[in-house]
Amino acid sequence: MEYKDYDVEAKLTNNIYEIPLTAYFKYAPKDIKFNFWGGAGVTVGHVKWEDESLVSSNSETKSNTLVYPHIAAGIEWRPNKIFGLGLDAAYKFGGNYKLLGVLKRDVSGFEGFLAARFYFL
Repeated sequence: MEYKDYDVEAKLTNNIYEIPLTAYFKYAPKDIKFNFWGGAGVTVGHVKWEDESLVSSNSETKSNTLVYPHIAAGIEWRPNKIFGLGLDAAYKFGGNYKLLGVLKRDVSGFEGFLAARFYFL
């Protein structure tokens, strides 16, 4: 995720990189082409704040890392053994990045994905 904020004197760029780690259970009967899954885990996120002054040559870069829980679920259509197309949803708890009490970004809440999966086993 990338955010850019401007004011009269500065440009603030904020980049957030996240890696979700999820343990899940998948219900996948062989006689139907739809699979259902649900799980929980943690998200490891790294945020980089870059503050660039527009009136002088000063700039400052800071970063921090945050680990917070999430839950996830989804449905997947499997037309064959190799390919699956799914709709995934997740809710992230506590994804509130703060730096020095002034800079804040809250990425908590719901998110959804369209997933294409390839299976090799």
